[in-house]
Amino acid sequence: MCYYMQEEADIYTGHILLYGALIRSGLLFKGTAEEQTEVFNRAIEAGSKRSYLVLPSHTLLIILLNKVTMH
Repeated sequence: MCYYMQEEADIYTGHILLYGALIRSGLLFKGTAEEQTEVFNRAIEAGSKRSYLVLPSHTLLIILLNKVTMH
């Protein structure tokens, strides 16, 4: 694997970790509906970039949906 592809994979992994932190901490819910939608869409996008990121990104989306129903 070339360095560029590995760096790109690391960036997508970092994005998923960031979105997870926003969701789990509840900070995401302090943002606007537009910002929340953006995080949702970007989590899906990041998860689709590498096959091994699908499960973590979908897990975050399930957590997000569960928290939304609780609010």
